[in-house]
Amino acid sequence: MVSTPIGNLGDITLRALAVLRQASLICCEDTRHARPLLDRYGIGTPTQALHEHNEASAVPR
Repeated sequence: MVSTPIGNLGDITLRALAVLRQASLICCEDTRHARPLLDRYGIGTPTQALHEHNEASAVPR
């Protein structure tokens, strides 16, 4: 789990960026909100929306 800035995208840590780059998939509450951060830092890791309305069907058991 990686926390991301809620305001200034420049506030993300170097370690958080490294983890996001190394992940095979990034699950996020809203991919439309995550994409600007990922694009800013050149992170092309695939994303998948995961939130209370889809968690039962989005995560394999």
